[in-house]
Amino acid sequence: MKSTRESVKVQVMGKEFAVACEPEEKATLLAATQFLDEQIEAIQSQGKIVGNERIAIMVAINIASELLELRNKQSSSNQLNDEIAMLNEKIDRAVNGA
Repeated sequence: MKSTRESVKVQVMGKEFAVACEPEEKATLLAATQFLDEQIEAIQSQGKIVGNERIAIMVAINIASELLELRNKQSSSNQLNDEIAMLNEKIDRAVNGA
């Protein structure tokens, strides 16, 4: 099966990059690139961090931190849903006399 990847031009920190992706991933790639560039601009506007490499690392750390926080929340939510389901089963058994 032949790949249908296409080259998509994106801009980050004022520089253009060509990134290969599947056509159905293009919108997500563009949104991710825009998000990344906005995060970089936010760090740059604070003026506390100098140098593109340091700015990029700080943005990566911030995004990774947000990702891990969301994963932890999702895990907690899944555990809570499991406990609720177990309690519902106990209630059903108690109500139905099983």
